[in-house]
Amino acid sequence: MNKHFLTAMILFVAIGSKAQTSISQITTTKIPATVDSADYFLQKGLVEKGNGRLMESFKNFEKAIRYDATNKAVITELATTCYDLKKYNASREHYKKLVELGDVTAANYKQLMQLSFNLKLKADVIPYALKLKELDPNEKVSYYIGRVHYDDDNYGEAIKYLNTAAKEDPNNAEIPYLIAHSYSDMMNYKLAIPYFEKAIQLDSTKNYWMYELGLIYYAMHEDAKSLKYILLAAEKGLKRDNDYLENLGIAYLNVGKLDEGVKILGEILLKRYEYT
Repeated sequence: MNKHFLTAMILFVAIGSKAQTSISQITTTKIPATVDSADYFLQKGLVEKGNGRLMESFKNFEKAIRYDATNKAVITELATTCYDLKKYNASREHYKKLVELGDVTAANYKQLMQLSFNLKLKADVIPYALKLKELDPNEKVSYYIGRVHYDDDNYGEAIKYLNTAAKEDPNNAEIPYLIAHSYSDMMNYKLAIPYFEKAIQLDSTKNYWMYELGLIYYAMHEDAKSLKYILLAAEKGLKRDNDYLENLGIAYLNVGKLDEGVKILGEILLKRYEYT
């Protein structure tokens, strides 16, 4: 074989082998997970967010967090974007992560309190509310604490915090209603009445509150007031089902309006007879 040809073949094989090794090394080398990569996707996400493309921004923020799981800027954007996308559980987890990383702010605790409350994670609401109050004494947290106590049937504590909440937010009709219901559940109807009346004064659309007040007056044998609120509830749109009509008929009888009472109760008996 020609000496020069053999030399050329050896060089070709050597070069090819070297090139193959280099290509192999390139294809198996991973992109390093650097902060720069997180920042790159963070910026892309912010651009998409600025253009109103929330889902696209969310996808970019998720890519960013894979490169740097402790990047507070990325976690903050994920927390707010998840909230805007109604991914409330995910949003709450991101806010928790911010606090764990030392971002202990009133704003983060407020979000955690409200998200926990809306997600019915009652065990977390009061601790977050108290931490929020420590950081910002002006924050209104009494409603949240009072509502949790009410839901847990801790009526004494509920009434205490809800009375404070009424001072913080005097136009919130639900607050006096919850106080009224707390007293009612404790069978203290006399104390319940003014709070029912206050709640109805603040929100005259709540027909069931009116009906409940009518039944409270019925239990206290204040028959004229009982009839007044039972009738008012129907005027405001409460469904006149059999239970309602039965209570209305009895209310008429109690105030001496026998014809009205007997007529209504008779209609109920006829309906029940038809279905038997």
